[in-house]
Amino acid sequence: MRSRSEHELLLQEAVGYFKSRQGLHRLLLQIKKKFQSLNAFGGTIKLAKLSELEKEHLGLFLNRSFKTQESLTIAVSKIEKQLQETRFAEVELKAILEAYFGEELLGNKIVEQSYHLEREHNITNWLLAQPETSIKKWLSEQFKVDSTWRRWIFQKYRENQQACFDQLTILAKSLNHLVENHFKPKKIAQFAAEMTGNPHYFDVGTEGEKLLTISLNRLVDSPIQTHYAEGRNELYFKFGLLRDTLSNYTFCYQVDAFLKEGQRHPGIAGYNSIGEPQIVSLESISQLEKVSCQQSRVFVSENPTIFHNLIKDLTNQSQISLMCTNGQLTIASLLMLDLVVQSGATIYYGGDFDPEGLRIAERLKNRYGKQLVFWRYAPEDYKAALSHEVLSANRLKNLNGLKNSDLELLANFIRVKERAGYQEVIYSRYLHDIETWAFQSERSD
Repeated sequence: MRSRSEHELLLQEAVGYFKSRQGLHRLLLQIKKKFQSLNAFGGTIKLAKLSELEKEHLGLFLNRSFKTQESLTIAVSKIEKQLQETRFAEVELKAILEAYFGEELLGNKIVEQSYHLEREHNITNWLLAQPETSIKKWLSEQFKVDSTWRRWIFQKYRENQQACFDQLTILAKSLNHLVENHFKPKKIAQFAAEMTGNPHYFDVGTEGEKLLTISLNRLVDSPIQTHYAEGRNELYFKFGLLRDTLSNYTFCYQVDAFLKEGQRHPGIAGYNSIGEPQIVSLESISQLEKVSCQQSRVFVSENPTIFHNLIKDLTNQSQISLMCTNGQLTIASLLMLDLVVQSGATIYYGGDFDPEGLRIAERLKNRYGKQLVFWRYAPEDYKAALSHEVLSANRLKNLNGLKNSDLELLANFIRVKERAGYQEVIYSRYLHDIETWAFQSERSD
């Protein structure tokens, strides 16, 4: 029996043998991968497209010719047996592979288990270092629940542990600040600069923004669809974070607005007094406490042309409140409508007869329920508003999934006609409705 030193010398010779024969490298690499997969030596390995060097060295080691072969399929057990027939018989194949590759040979399952234990230990230590706050407790709970949030963190941890903990530290600091300051409105760039020193840290598309968005959405009672920009803006606003406050706006006419201090918003009041519509920015809306609509109702049009013409043609404009979403639901429009609903007023909403328009209408109905009334959404209105624009098959697919019964009925007509309908064509109906309802209100008063 060889001494320990003699055995070590023999191992070094075996490793030297294989390292001097590069044609055997791929063979050893595949044996290593097979062991990691099975956590034991076994199975079969395959080598495709053998090089001339590989054919030569494999032939010498396995004692057979590979001159006419282009590939090799061989059981690992045969390689072990072949090793026993060399002067390295006393050296285990596992020891040779570990010395050859310079690393401990472990099965993937064992490696993964060890990795998970280490990750749990490191995360626990990170949590222990955080200040005692409600957010610390929340973060601890998030690590226990399988979710998009935890999977995102674990993926970042696998990619770069230090970078992951740096991001988590900034996240914890940011969430603590938002909660402790009671969601006081602040521009996102300013907030990012205060939290990280980099005003672009939470810019759209950055990892900082993605993690913050996922986290905030798990903090709210009812998660928000954040795959579109306005959903993210709405979520951020719930925590007092304002993004793009000047270019995010809505159109209003004769909607009275009051600041948090109780007085009327002077700018909006000024426009109302001279009978002109106004562009109300998210910046201005963030300062409002409440709004008031004429006759406790507001007529909302998707189309700015309808909005403009109604203001021009109405005979008693000062008694009518109007809004325009300009073809999209900005956070400014949604928040203004939220204030309308909070005032107890009813929303009469009219939009275009196309898949996108019906989607917007349903989203608003889901948000405001009985306080939103569909305005001119009957099939006869669609038929009167028909255009020559043919809807593509892809656009028609957007009608699928509508759950509101009134809109689904309308969607069936659109599927048959395959054409869009637009508000401008039935403008006279909108004007007649408002004039009639306003006149009836005056009579009842």
